[in-house]
Amino acid sequence: MGITVRLVGVWPHVVDSLRRYPTVLDLVLTCGGRVATLRERAAEGASDRLLLCGADPVELARFVADPGLDELERCTRGEVDIDRTWAGIHFLLTGEPEPGGTPSTTPLGWALGGSEPAVEGTPYEVAPRVVGEQAVASVSAALSGIDTDELRRRFDPDALADADVYPPRLWHQPDALDDLLTSFGDLVWFYRRAAALGRAVLICTTL
Repeated sequence: MGITVRLVGVWPHVVDSLRRYPTVLDLVLTCGGRVATLRERAAEGASDRLLLCGADPVELARFVADPGLDELERCTRGEVDIDRTWAGIHFLLTGEPEPGGTPSTTPLGWALGGSEPAVEGTPYEVAPRVVGEQAVASVSAALSGIDTDELRRRFDPDALADADVYPPRLWHQPDALDDLLTSFGDLVWFYRRAAALGRAVLICTTL
């Protein structure tokens, strides 16, 4: 399967709660952000830790007790899986082989690299990166200014392989560009929706 990336729309105040109680993140995503399900898991988890997906029971209890969740059906809304194309997209947008090495100062770099400090202490081996609510709007505008023809012109399999853009073997495959453009279209749609809904974004990497 390799290294894959999924982006999740999150209410901004929920990001603050996840920073305080980071072990609950995998459970939040497993439950699709449904608050009622999270509260059920919190109640049942005292007797069955397998239900908690690595969440600390104390942190989970505090997370679901957050008053900010009281009027929410879901604490997440919308996501997109760009699978293994994440580094290729980032390279075509920024010229950098992968996001996260050096903090970006541009909206195109934020799209997959984040605009704020990552959420440390989650069950994920790579700390999820965060794009703040205001930055999401900037990312959406920047992505909307790039059309697929421009990306086609930028796509050079040899350049991606020489830069060791993950995964190097992908870029010379016949359908590599089509897969990358499909994922880019999904990314544009996702950020446009997140901006319209006033969401922050979590960028979650699975090894």
